Amino acid sequence: FRDCGFVGELILPESLEVIGWGAFEGCRGLYGELRLPENLKSLGQAAFSGLVNMVGSIEIPQQVTTIEENTFNGSGFNGTLKLHDGITSIGPRAFKETPLKGELYLPKLLEVISAEAFYKCDFSGTLVLPKNIRQIGDKAFSFNWRLMGTLEIPEGVLSIGAGAFAQC
Repeated sequence: FRDCGFVGELILPESLEVIGWGAFEGCRGLYGELRLPENLKSLGQAAFSGLVNMVGSIEIPQQVTTIEENTFNGSGFNGTLKLHDGITSIGPRAFKETPLKGELYLPKLLEVISAEAFYKCDFSGTLVLPKNIRQIGDKAFSFNWRLMGTLEIPEGVLSIGAGAFAQC
């Protein structure tokens, strides 16, 4: 459905297990709140990128363990983000410039936060990095100016990219 001309709400069936690469990318006419099916196992790259008229929160289903590159990049979701503890990797630009609000609770098993994963979101509160984190990419949290408090980098972190926390 990439760059489709549909105007209306997007309702996904509960039996859906896979949403492929770019499945709804650039579908600017889709609006409303997105409810991802509980049976979902895989979210492809850029699956919901550029859905500027989508609003509300994002809840990632339990069976999805990786958030791919650009999955929600530049979308209009303006609620909270609920990531379950089994997620191990968040790809480049996964939530870039998506105006998600509230506190960002990172999964306990998370190991990789790629470049610009949370660039220019609107998170607030204290950022707590999980103990399993190994890699924080370039500009991963840049321009989340409402984050505050003490930032503790866990012992196991191997790399922190350029500008990872710029303008926080």
